[in-house]
Amino acid sequence: MDVDEKAVHDLLLANRPNGADHDPTSCAFCTKAASKEEEKNVTDQAIFTQEQHEQLLASAVETASAEAAATADAEILTLNEQLDAAKAQLVEEESKSRIWRPKSPIVTSRPDSKSWLVSESLQ
Repeated sequence: MDVDEKAVHDLLLANRPNGADHDPTSCAFCTKAASKEEEKNVTDQAIFTQEQHEQLLASAVETASAEAAATADAEILTLNEQLDAAKAQLVEEESKSRIWRPKSPIVTSRPDSKSWLVSESLQ
C-alpha cells in the first residue's frame, strides 16, 4: 500500500493537540515543499545573463521600430497620394470656375471716368 507521506503530514498538522509545536524550518516535509515551490518558480522563468537580456531587448526594439517605420511610410505614401489628388481636383475646379473676361476694355457710349475705371478693372 502506497502512503502519501505529505498527506499524512498535513493531516497530523491539522489535528495536532493544542500547545504542540511544529518547526517548519526543521520539518523535512515543509522545507522540501518550500524548496520544490522555489524550484518550480525558477524553472518556470527563463534565466538570462545581462548580455542576453540586452541582446533580446535590442532585437525586440529593432523589430518594433521597423514595423512602426513601415506603417508610417505606408501612411505617408497614402496621405501624399490623397494630397496630390486634392491638388489636381483644386486645379480642375479653379479652371472650371474662372469667369470669362474680355481682353480689351469695354467701351461705353460716353467715356466718363467711372466707366473707364470699371472697364479697366475687368482686365
